[in-house]
Amino acid sequence: MGTRLDVVMPDVEPAHGRAVFQSIADEVARLEGRLSRFRRTSFVTRINLEAGDRPVRLDEEMWSLLTRCAELHRRTSGAFDVTVLPLLQLWGFTGEHPPDKRPSAAEILSVRDRVGMEKLIFDATSAAVRFSVDGMKIDFGAVGKGLALERVEVILRESGIASALVNFGDSSILVVGPHPLGGPWPIGVRRSDEDPTVLHTWATMDTAISSSGGANQSMTIDGSSYGHVVDPRTGVPTDAGVLVSVLATSAVEAEALSTALTVLDSPADVLRNFDAQGVAVDRDDRVSSYGVRRVV
Repeated sequence: MGTRLDVVMPDVEPAHGRAVFQSIADEVARLEGRLSRFRRTSFVTRINLEAGDRPVRLDEEMWSLLTRCAELHRRTSGAFDVTVLPLLQLWGFTGEHPPDKRPSAAEILSVRDRVGMEKLIFDATSAAVRFSVDGMKIDFGAVGKGLALERVEVILRESGIASALVNFGDSSILVVGPHPLGGPWPIGVRRSDEDPTVLHTWATMDTAISSSGGANQSMTIDGSSYGHVVDPRTGVPTDAGVLVSVLATSAVEAEALSTALTVLDSPADVLRNFDAQGVAVDRDDRVSSYGVRRVV
């Protein structure tokens, strides 16, 4: 999924550990083949090519994921949106056409008209989806790793693994069971790979962590630095100095929330509806905490 995957399974017999890791790698590869918009044969590519002309029937896995995303869109007041791809492309965050200048207000407004999960037409009877506006596109990049981590957790537990740490490129982490020395796992939140400063430490077990923002996920246009998350409601990227990290019992929800909280003015109001906690770090490294402490 465009990044490395590290799996730590303490005190596991080596042969068993290798077999479990192979099962994990196979499942992640399978999901990437279905969810990646860069794969010509992926289900997402098919949706993006056909759903503007006709309803596209989804299998159970894709229907479940897309309707789950629609529910997360509703619960985050539109801040999380898997149809935001046209705006990401406009701003150059997909790497296809990096801009040499900031898009105009008219360009942003025009593209924003093609964004919004409320523009998707769901047919529950046939498990089909259609775009109601020409030029819409879906990208599961904001939740793909979360779905993969949920599947990885199932594999680990079914394989009898009582303690594990799974890390997708430092931004998406799954913790299973207690630390091998006992108690919760300490997971540090940093601004970048080059900066060793730990801004916040999660002490947790049996949860997922997702972080968005920071120096690793930004770009400069016309002398201004922008974060990689674009607010689907305004069409404008976030401040590159903002870093958000979310701890949740659901890996998909952690991924969606770390994206949504980056653009929300009142994160606490949204987190109140989830079994999750969040921290936001501003460009001066001031940390704010949100959410009810139900997860550990």
